[in-house]
Amino acid sequence: MENIQFISDLHLDEPFCSEYFQSHPIRVMAKYLVVSGDLCDHDSLNNVQWFFDWCSINYEQTYILYGNHDCFGITNLEQLMSGWNKSVRSNVHYVNNSNILINSTELFFTTLWSELDINDKQYLLNNAVDFDKIKYNNSTSLSFELYNYVHTVCRNWLKEKIQNSRAQYKIVFSHHCPTTSLSKKKDSLFSLFRSNDEDLMKGVNLWVYGHTHFNISPKWFEETLLVSNQFGHFKEKDHTGWNPQQTTNSVCQRELKSLYKE
Repeated sequence: MENIQFISDLHLDEPFCSEYFQSHPIRVMAKYLVVSGDLCDHDSLNNVQWFFDWCSINYEQTYILYGNHDCFGITNLEQLMSGWNKSVRSNVHYVNNSNILINSTELFFTTLWSELDINDKQYLLNNAVDFDKIKYNNSTSLSFELYNYVHTVCRNWLKEKIQNSRAQYKIVFSHHCPTTSLSKKKDSLFSLFRSNDEDLMKGVNLWVYGHTHFNISPKWFEETLLVSNQFGHFKEKDHTGWNPQQTTNSVCQRELKSLYKE
């Protein structure tokens, strides 16, 4: 399996987070870096040019997946659903519904989104800022129905790409969490962060997600290892369990050793 360093939810649009990462640079552990969503709000891109420069210097390739916050301020979510790979430096790319083969390992990038619970519709519309800050296209704001639609689009894209892949190893990077089994429903925002997409894991070796703003121990779903490495909101101390040196090989080797011990 190709060794990929992975992180998510840096939220560099927030001053505390930006200052932290500028004063505490991430230690480079692999040739490739993936940011699995929520690098910064789209409106704050001018303030994170330093991060693009740093990635360009330190990694052969960096892939930044669109999270929901990366979509705050965009007017073209519809275009992102059709496949997106746009360079902000020659070797630093924003991606969504895009797959890349590196030697024997295929990487699949999708925001994924989630299936919102119809029973919580009014609460979500009143409290989830995604509906205020994201436009599906120039003339249409993101709605409850469109939110669920883009989740279906991402699901269908990922399912087809995984089924057609002939790569020896397959790694999925999503922003939203592909399972509801990691925590109990505590409030009406639950479905905004996760949904039951475990059926998509078949044939996948490793699945990296973000968005939930809490890290748990890696978990096996049959032959698929599910893991996150989220920093989150610095002031809210979301970064418990954050490991900036985490790579695909290090987490897989550690979990396989633990599995064999059992």
